[in-house]
Amino acid sequence: MSESSADRLRRLAAAIGEEGIEVQSPRVAEVRELARRLKADPQLADALIPLMDDPDPAVARAAIDHAPAFDPRATARLRAIAGGPDPDRRSAALSALARRKDRSILPMALARLDGPDPVARDEALGWLAWLLRPDELVDALDRRPDLADEPPVVAARREAFRRAVALGFLAVED
Repeated sequence: MSESSADRLRRLAAAIGEEGIEVQSPRVAEVRELARRLKADPQLADALIPLMDDPDPAVARAAIDHAPAFDPRATARLRAIAGGPDPDRRSAALSALARRKDRSILPMALARLDGPDPVARDEALGWLAWLLRPDELVDALDRRPDLADEPPVVAARREAFRRAVALGFLAVED
C-alpha cells in the first residue's frame, strides 16, 4: 500500500519535531478551492453541498464551513445537520447558521448556553453574539445562573458584553 501525501507530510513534520503541524488533506484543499470558486460560478454549489455529508469528517467540516450562503439548499442541509447526531458536524453547522444570522437555531443555542459543559456554553455564547442584539444577549446571559465550573474566559466574555452594552459601545437597536 502506498503512503498518501498527507501521511508523508505528517511523517516529515514528526521527523523535524513539528508534531502539532496541521496537514491539510488534498480533498479538504479541493473543497476550499471549490468554495473559493463559488463566487464566480454559483452552480458549483451543486458539487459542494453533498460534501457536507462526506464520510471524511475533515471534508464534511470544510464543506459545512464554506456552505454557500446564497443557496437555500445549503441552508436547509445545515439545519438538518444542526439537528443531527454527530456532535462535531452539528457544532460546525450551528456555527455556520449563526454566521448567517439564522435565528431558527436560537432554541438550540440557548439550551446549550444553559447546559453543563463549559466549552459548549462558550461556543453557544459565540453563536448568540451573531444572532442577538446586544441587549438581548445581555438578557440571555443574565437569565442563566453562574456555574462553578465556568472557565474564566467565558465569564470574562459575558462581562465584556454587559459592559459594552452599558457603555454604549454596542448600540441597542430599537
